[in-house]
Amino acid sequence: MVLKGLTHLNSQKQHIVITKCHGALISKIKVIAPEDSPNTDGINIASSKNVRVQRSHISTGDDCIAISAGSSNIKIKGMTCAPSHGIR
Repeated sequence: MVLKGLTHLNSQKQHIVITKCHGALISKIKVIAPEDSPNTDGINIASSKNVRVQRSHISTGDDCIAISAGSSNIKIKGMTCAPSHGIR
């Protein structure tokens, strides 16, 4: 699975959820939500293996990247993660 070049804006919950995936590349994405929005994880990875997240910007009110139980070999490189202050 490949997610590349996407922009996610103001989701009410998690923006991107990867579950039971074996081999994924998430690259050059932008995730933005207000700083005071609850439960707005940028990327949530669960029960997945061999996932790469690279060259992306995440600015949300909760976790930039949440990695849950059952996940392994998760590689994160070249990320910008910051609290959001609206759309930049």
